[in-house]
Amino acid sequence: MSDADVDTVDDGEIQDPAVQREKLEQEKERLTTLVDEWESLKADDEDLPDWVSEEIESVVGESRQLIDTRLEELQDWITACEDEVITYGQLEETCQEVYQEVEDIMKRFEHLKTLQENDWNEPDTEEEDDDEIDDESEEEAVEEEDAAEE
Repeated sequence: MSDADVDTVDDGEIQDPAVQREKLEQEKERLTTLVDEWESLKADDEDLPDWVSEEIESVVGESRQLIDTRLEELQDWITACEDEVITYGQLEETCQEVYQEVEDIMKRFEHLKTLQENDWNEPDTEEEDDDEIDDESEEEAVEEEDAAEE
């Protein structure tokens, strides 16, 4: 591949479609591994709450769809870039969109992991704690007002 076939990204690092193909394969592997792990967990744990089982099915289903559609489309875009049908810039833009979808799915897997670590309960969030403090402060203020009026 000549230098004319390779684009340079903002940080000066030379990129080519082969780099994107390698990253694509890594993302497919990462998603496939997670899908397999969560399907296995779901099959092995008969005591899972129904809502957790449904969430696992949802995340796994969306992951498979992402692998079968968007990641396969990205493979076609990489080939088109190698064949000089599209520019690296066009490929990069598509990669960013697809990898954002991958990251969205990864956040859902992370949420499942958090649920698992909390015995399938939603973890307490700082926001909920802040709301409780605000509610308590309001109650105390009302009680103080009532006491002052008496």
